[in-house]
Amino acid sequence: MTQWIRCYDPSRIVQYEAYDPDERISDIRCPMYSSHETILRLLADWRDLRPVALVEFAYHIRNSCGGFSRFLELTERYERFQGGFVWDWSDKALVARDDKGRTFPGYGGDFREDVVDWAEPPFMCCNGMVLPDLTPKPSALEIKNVYAPVHITRTGDGRFTLHNRCQSWDSSHFRLNWEVAIDGITVQTGGTALPICRAISTLFPQNR
Repeated sequence: MTQWIRCYDPSRIVQYEAYDPDERISDIRCPMYSSHETILRLLADWRDLRPVALVEFAYHIRNSCGGFSRFLELTERYERFQGGFVWDWSDKALVARDDKGRTFPGYGGDFREDVVDWAEPPFMCCNGMVLPDLTPKPSALEIKNVYAPVHITRTGDGRFTLHNRCQSWDSSHFRLNWEVAIDGITVQTGGTALPICRAISTLFPQNR
């Protein structure tokens, strides 16, 4: 199938996940849920220089998504590591009713169905970044922060470093809003335009 696709449309990148298939089958090394150590091992393999992209990672079940920022660090440090695809967006649950008529998000076994797949925990379908009603989970806020297009880090002596991670937009498209809080109580707020920081494509034209 890979060879047929390459002959039919050479412009396409072929991706196939089957426990790290070789370059005859997949143009990308695409493991699932690999640790940081495994990713570093793949990137250090000089015999295989294909890009590395996690076809699934950061499984959002229960209280998860810890250490998510470390994946972004690898993405920015190593050109061949292309990040990954979070699994997944929303909890897969439907409106169900209990014996008193109250509604709740139901999943496998909650609808008195005859067949339930117990091969995995019944709650495994509730693995999204948001709840079934699209309310963000704490992990969604973690991902939002990690994937923010502009990062600001403190460098000391009241100075900060601005890092624009957009491919084509400079930082003029964003505005900085800030607040000062004491014991959780906001005492001062403000906003300002950001200094101009060029897009990645202007700093590294080969990435366009």
